Amino acid sequence: MFLLVSFIMLFIAVSVNAGILLDSSDTKIMLVNKWSLNDLKINGNTTDSPAYIFELKADGSYTQVDDGEVDNGTWVLSDDGKAMIFDKGTEDEETWNIISIVPDKLVITFTDEGNKFILTFVPVK
Repeated sequence: MFLLVSFIMLFIAVSVNAGILLDSSDTKIMLVNKWSLNDLKINGNTTDSPAYIFELKADGSYTQVDDGEVDNGTWVLSDDGKAMIFDKGTEDEETWNIISIVPDKLVITFTDEGNKFILTFVPVK
């Protein structure tokens, strides 16, 4: 019995650390932060990461800085908490699917012009 309880506790600890058991409100709380691009993969190949920082604010606005160019807009979390939708309802609408999120790392994916992007972000300190 002790072994079973220990296994369950270990599973829960690992799941929470991996971001598996988070509900959408937990995800939104963790997303509200200033993030810096740490790793970029295009079609599975690691490429040089451009200087890219974005800040998600609790009021549903965002600011991004891409190689010195600043852009602002709005963002929402999908109902299931698995995607961020930027500039919803506009011609600039874009969806990023959340692969995982923990306090010190955010991994997202999206497809653009037939290319699959996987981006890893870390909080700006």
